[in-house]
Formats: sequence, C-alpha cells, structure tokens
Amino acid sequence: MIGYAPAVLLLLACTSSSIRVGAGDDTAAPGHDSPVPTFDTAEALGAAPQDTAPDTDTDTDTDEERLYIPGVILEMSLDFDDNATRTLRWGSTEWVEGTLTFDGDSWLVGVRLKGSSTADDLDGKPSLKIDADRYVADQKVRGHTKFNLHNQMIDPMMMSETLTYESYRDAGMPAPRTAYVRLTINGDEYGLYNAVEPPSREFLRTWFGDDAGNLYENGWQDCEVTDPSCFDVEQDDESNDDALVALSQAARLSGKEWDAAIFELLDEDAFVGAMTMEMLLAHWDGYAYDLSNYRLYHHPTEQRFYFLPWSTDLDYGWRPWSYPTCGRYGVEPSDYDDGILALRCEQSETCHAAIVDRMEVENERWAAADPVARMEALYTLIRDDVYADRRKYYSNSDFERDRKSTRLNSSHSSVSR
Repeated sequence: MIGYAPAVLLLLACTSSSIRVGAGDDTAAPGHDSPVPTFDTAEALGAAPQDTAPDTDTDTDTDEERLYIPGVILEMSLDFDDNATRTLRWGSTEWVEGTLTFDGDSWLVGVRLKGSSTADDLDGKPSLKIDADRYVADQKVRGHTKFNLHNQMIDPMMMSETLTYESYRDAGMPAPRTAYVRLTINGDEYGLYNAVEPPSREFLRTWFGDDAGNLYENGWQDCEVTDPSCFDVEQDDESNDDALVALSQAARLSGKEWDAAIFELLDEDAFVGAMTMEMLLAHWDGYAYDLSNYRLYHHPTEQRFYFLPWSTDLDYGWRPWSYPTCGRYGVEPSDYDDGILALRCEQSETCHAAIVDRMEVENERWAAADPVARMEALYTLIRDDVYADRRKYYSNSDFERDRKSTRLNSSHSSVSR
C-alpha cells in the first residue's frame, strides 16, 4: 500500500517537559528577549478566517451581537453566590447559577466545570461551560446560547485551538469560532481563556442550514463508528439512531463493498477534508489517529454524516505526558489509520487518491496564507496577558519557546502518490 508522504503544515520542536500550575512568573516582563513584530497586528488578526462559514437565512446575528471577535481580548467576569462557589470549588460538574458580565451587560447564566485531562476546580484555573438559557428561557449572550471557556491547560503557546480551527474554517470546513477572554471570577483574576464555540444549534444552522439532525459525541476513548453504543447523544431530533446503525454496518465492510456503501452515508468531500486536516495539522487526538475527540452530525435532509473536530489543544505533534519533545508525536500522515474509516480510505484507491489531492490543495493554500504572520499577530495580541496570567499551567519561558519553535518550523511540504 502506498502511504502518505509527510505533509504536516506546522511542526513544533519545543522542549517543554512538564506542567507547572501557577508557573507564570519565571521570566522577566514582556520584551525581555522577543521583539514585538512590526507588522500591523490589527490588520493581520482582522483578516483571520473567522467568518468563512456559509451564509444562511437563519443566521441573523449582527456584528454587534457577535461573541467571536478577532483581534481583541474580551473582558468577562463571572460572579457566584456562596453555594455556587462551594460547588465549583469542590470540583462538582453540577450546573450552578452565575452572573456573566460582558461588554457592559449582565446575564443570569448556567455555569459548570468541564474537561477531563484539562479539568480543574475554582481554586485553580477551571474550564467552564456557559449556558445562557438554562435559567432564562431563550436568552442569548451576544446572539449565542452556549459557549465554552477553555483554560488552555495543556497548550504552552495558548494558540493551538485558535490556529487549528481557523485552518479548518479557511478550508471551508465546519469548525468552531474562538475568541480570547480575560476572565475574572468573584473579583479574582483568572487569566487568559479561549472562548470556543460548541457544536450548538447556532453552529449547525450556520454551517448546514439545518439543526434538526442527530448530533453524537464519542463517549470514551477508542469509540469507533462500528459500535453505536459508545456514542453519547447530544441531540436526538430524529428520534432514532437508524442512520448511525447503518453507518456502523457499512464501516465493517471492505474493498469495493466499502467504496460503494460508505459514501451513501458520509459526505465524501467533507470526510476527505476532515481526515486530511487531521494529518496535515498533526491533530493526533482526533478520530483517525487516536479515536478520540470528535462529533458526528447527521444532516437530516442530505441523510449523510459529517465529522466535526473538537479538542485541538494537542495539535502540531505535541503530547506532554509521554512525549515531552513536541513536533515528534503523530506527525506521520501514514499513521492516521486507527479509525476504521480512515484505514479503509487508505486501502481504497479512489479515497486514498482523493486525500492526496486534498493534501496538495491545502498545502498550496497554506503556503499562500503566510501562517507565520498569523501566528506572530496572535502572539502580539496575547503576550502581555500570558505573562500576567498567574494561574496558567506552563511558564513564560515555555510559552516563548513553543511560540518561537513553532514559528521557526512553520513550513509546507509537498505530497506524493
């Protein structure tokens, strides 16, 4: 079998080796060793692909109602009563009431802790889910019912989610929008967060024009499409799982039978794009490499499934637990065959050729997009806040080292058949 030639878009070569809670003050103040780029940061950030989702009649949010604004760091505060504070401090994932203040307005919202490997309680730097209509029916925060606040615990450069999701969207593929947030909780500074758009109904309407299909999340590690029971149902509007069962049966096929059956159930172009992006971005913590962190949305009109990326804070070959030198883990595209659909695609002449062709297209697009300028613009935007963040898990020197090594190793590679 002809494998995929290495074609990773960005490779980290940093040497960060440990997670250190509250390690934000081990180096001098910003400016000690890294001159700020001289290009127009606002222009570079404003040109980021935050709005590449297709226009639909159902997306009525105005610019003023937007939550995901590029080129700025949003100021948010959350305030809780004593009972809610105790619940969050104990590490419970129970929903509590909180007051969210943002851009001069306040909302009563639902808040709960989130995360597995990134979980923390209120005494540390917790990741949080925000639900605007949990206690107030039909309420929205700047046009959005739900969003997450991610602590970026395991990403030293605090840019991975932003850069990865932008790459997906810039390729015309469904992926969350993001925005940086400077968060305070009960008056205490909690540092820099990433507001991340979940696969909510607003997200589904924006990308698919229809939010009435079933939405599934892999329920645990090694959740494979051949086993429908391993999925958690986030949305069950179709009232049955018949389509997922059909997909699981088709996934068990091989050879020409697989070719004939699978793309009656999967959108072929979207699937090829999703698998290609996992390889090119070294998104090893997704479906193809690790059978983890993905969503499946069943479009009720097209009657086809789409893969949605999630949890991209370990991209670009970075695995802090067992592989402390980043840029080495999960960077070989030919290794992305843990998921059975990815394996069968690699074994299929037509599907394999489609991925190679898509790699060439994405590499050309990436080369023209000047990823170094984009990364440096983000760096300029967040650098002072990263240094000031006393709750972050990595040190300032780790942040600088990861950013520098990522920038220096930014490249695009050709692929071959």
